[in-house]
Amino acid sequence: MFKNEKISFRLIGGENEIGSNCYYLDIHGTGIILDAGLHPEKKGLEALPNFELLENQNTDYVIISHSHIDHIGSLPYLIQRYPHLKIYTTPQSRDIAEVMLHNSLYISNKEIIDGDPLPHYTHEQLDLLTETINVVKFNEYNELIGYRHLRNEQINLKFLDSGHILGSAGILLETSSIRIFYTGDTCASKQTIMAGAEYPEKPIDAMIMETTTAASGIITKRSDEIKRFAKSINKIVDAGGSILIPVFALGKQQEILALLHNLIKKGSIPELDIYTGGLGNEISDIYDSHRYTSRRTNNKLKLKEIPQLKLDYENLLNDKYFKVPSIVLAPSGMVFDGTPSFILAQRWLKQKNFAIFFVGYLDPDSPGFKILHSKKNEVIKLTESAEEIKVMCEVDYFRFSSHSNREELINLVKITKPKILILVHGEPDGMIWIQTKVQEKLPNTKVIIPKLGEEYKISD
Repeated sequence: MFKNEKISFRLIGGENEIGSNCYYLDIHGTGIILDAGLHPEKKGLEALPNFELLENQNTDYVIISHSHIDHIGSLPYLIQRYPHLKIYTTPQSRDIAEVMLHNSLYISNKEIIDGDPLPHYTHEQLDLLTETINVVKFNEYNELIGYRHLRNEQINLKFLDSGHILGSAGILLETSSIRIFYTGDTCASKQTIMAGAEYPEKPIDAMIMETTTAASGIITKRSDEIKRFAKSINKIVDAGGSILIPVFALGKQQEILALLHNLIKKGSIPELDIYTGGLGNEISDIYDSHRYTSRRTNNKLKLKEIPQLKLDYENLLNDKYFKVPSIVLAPSGMVFDGTPSFILAQRWLKQKNFAIFFVGYLDPDSPGFKILHSKKNEVIKLTESAEEIKVMCEVDYFRFSSHSNREELINLVKITKPKILILVHGEPDGMIWIQTKVQEKLPNTKVIIPKLGEEYKISD
């Protein structure tokens, strides 16, 4: 045994939350950072992982599971601090990262305040960064050996489709003596576009598993939820109203657009004007360009060919959807202040025959969460500085999650039989539920809910 030869895990960001996700592995002297996220609701340094925890650690690679901002948004800051890091992701995530990071920079530049300690970077620097990203195709192996690697054997990296969004991957790291699997954001069941996750075939020694939906015990059949969705759309349209669906530009817009297209083709809902725009449309083009290089339910579907009207961000409150029954897909999915969905929601809430339908995760502190839990005729304020609004429209939630539900997560643990299970990317109640169930069903599996910065030994 070599001196200091070990395999260990540290949580660098995202403790007991879904935000600045970042994890660190030391595998026999090779330092691997998994994801580098930015918290979507926090500002400045508070939005970043605690990169100071990486000081005095081996740092060789950063591997990105997918290109949602809570997994890739702090990558430029990480590379500023550790410019020697080699970056790996899937080809699809690399293409999306370029668009997402430039958009994130555009937003952050508008929010800069005097005295902000956050180090800044330029669009030109981003171009250089994205050019340095190394891509590995799904189910192909790539060898990793860090500068201070202590064994005469490489670490093999393999990406498995995690079924969450285009390019999203579970990350398998193998040596001759250990297998470590990081699920990334994972969805076991197929969605409208994505075909569902692939998982390792053999048992795993250690698994780092997301728990986004584990706090919810409500599990519905997707087919039943689609029928309820169509019925609810018809009810609003028959009353002469329009529907606002707040969506994430990456993933959720594409899935819901494809679902609406399918419902119209089947005659389940009438032909309606569907409004989309902005970043989501750029990402839809990337979805189309990779439709034959990724696992899909229908590789022939081109999102660009679905009839859509452009959402005019300069004229949001004066468009036809306030007069003609329509469906508006508007970012952000959580209705953050200043986004198109926030601006539209303030007027939508006042419309008696209109509706706001939520279709994805809502942070408990987000304006979207506040809308969802409001009651008819209740007076609410979306933010402290926003106007008071009496809720007149219908509000509903449809479970079209791009994450595995908690029973699917438990099933994954049963399949992979990890000796050590590390729970991340979730709410405390959900993590505790998973921990309890795993200890009941697999008593030989050690379950860890990690604390920020603490080192957890995976193997000698």
